[in-house]
Amino acid sequence: EIEVDIPDYDRKIVIEGRIENGSPAMVIVSRSVPYFDHIDFQTLKNDVFITDAVVTVSCDGVSEQLQFTLCEDSPVYLAYVGRNIIGEPGKRYDLRVEIGDTVFTSSTTILEPFHLDSLWLAFANEQDTTPTTRIQLTDNPATHDYYMFQIKVHGKRLHDRLWGTSFP
Repeated sequence: EIEVDIPDYDRKIVIEGRIENGSPAMVIVSRSVPYFDHIDFQTLKNDVFITDAVVTVSCDGVSEQLQFTLCEDSPVYLAYVGRNIIGEPGKRYDLRVEIGDTVFTSSTTILEPFHLDSLWLAFANEQDTTPTTRIQLTDNPATHDYYMFQIKVHGKRLHDRLWGTSFP
């Protein structure tokens, strides 16, 4: 028998955002949930998602307040989404999230795009129906880079909603 002493839970604000080349900003603002809690749609709707935050993105002296809406690109279908500020490599983007009297800020830039050397599917054997995706790229050894790849699975049952994420 193993006894685990689970520490008291301290609820936190969670802010997940992204802006990509050619796309507007998307930000999800939520509250964390204890690991062993029961989560259903009502819990998400009423206790997890923060729908009344003021979310602003700024770039080159222009600011835009993002709107909370249904969003196909969001992993949870809901997000604060922009329309006017579109991501471009080399530019700095500042994020400001106001929740009541609390303000959170962050900033990011979009790096210059890189190109893959090759991309292919690899099967374990002839009967394999679930291949792995293989990627080859040349990385600049003079820079400290990280890459994330998202693979969208296309199929009738999945309705183009399933993304596989890889951090090579």
